[in-house]
Amino acid sequence: MAHGLTEAGMGLASGDVDGDLDLDLLVTNFDDESDTLYVNLGGLSFEDRTVSAGLEAITRLPVGFGTLLADLDHDGDLDWAVANGPHHRQHRAVQRTPRPTPSAACSAPTTDTAASAS
Repeated sequence: MAHGLTEAGMGLASGDVDGDLDLDLLVTNFDDESDTLYVNLGGLSFEDRTVSAGLEAITRLPVGFGTLLADLDHDGDLDWAVANGPHHRQHRAVQRTPRPTPSAACSAPTTDTAASAS
C-alpha cells in the first residue's frame, strides 16, 4: 500500500470490483510493494482499499508484472488474475587475491573470484 509514497506500477486492470457500476482499478507493483486496489468513489476520486480487501500482505513480495479483472470462470463474479515473477537483486562481491611477489609466484597465483547471492 502506498501510504502516500510512490510505487512502481507494473500492470493495470479495471473492473467493477465493488458492484456499484463504475470502474475500479487494480495496480500491480514492484517487489516489496503490495498490489493496490483503488475503488472509484465517483467524481474522479478513488480510495485505496488494499488492506480491507486483504491484498496487502499476499501481494507484497512478488513482482506483479500484469493483471486482469474478468469473469474467468463464467459464474457472474469478477475474478482477478495476476502474472507474478521474481525479482532478485543481484549482489556481486569481488574478492581479489593480492598479486604475488616474484619469489612466491608458484605458491600464490593471482585469481579473481566473483560470487553472486540473491
